[in-house]
This record gives sequence, structure tokens and C-alpha cells, in this order.
Amino acid sequence: MSNLSSVPRVDIRAKYRDRLANRDAVVKALNEAGIQARHPYPFAGHELHAFKSLEYHPGTFSVAENWVRQCFSLPIYAEIPIGVIPAPADILNHSVYH
Repeated sequence: MSNLSSVPRVDIRAKYRDRLANRDAVVKALNEAGIQARHPYPFAGHELHAFKSLEYHPGTFSVAENWVRQCFSLPIYAEIPIGVIPAPADILNHSVYH
């Protein structure tokens, strides 16, 4: 049997991704509540400077463009304090149903 104490600890974290039409307001509310919500994708792939020579115009890939502008991510990891969990649920519930 190997000695597990010699194995380096790895910090494993995941991101839950979703999308909302009012993403910016929701991300702001989550951050104000101490939840590290982020905009994971600042641009759709075809909007990157590397593809400028292909002359894609806004709307060429509308699904990708909409996803990028609505997508947000929430951290998910085992050490999330139990008391923090209701905050994002309450904020997301309010943003979707009100």
C-alpha cells in the first residue's frame, strides 16, 4: 500500500455554467453577495482578432454570440460553506421568476 501523505493535495474546483438574458445584473448581484460569478467567455470564437481577416460580421454566428453574452459561471467545490449555498439560489430564483 502506498503512502498517500506523500501525494500532493490538488485543489479540484468546477464551474457550473448557465445562461440568462439578464446575466450582467445577476453576476453583479452574485458578486455583491460574495459569490465569485464570472463571464467566462468575453468573445465568440469568430470575434477574436485572429479571425478578423475572415470578415465575419455581427450576426454571422448568432447562437455563439448570444451564448457569449448570456453565459455566466458559478464556482462549485467541496469546501463551499453550507451557509453560502442559499445565496446564489435565492439570487437566481429572483432573477428568473421576478
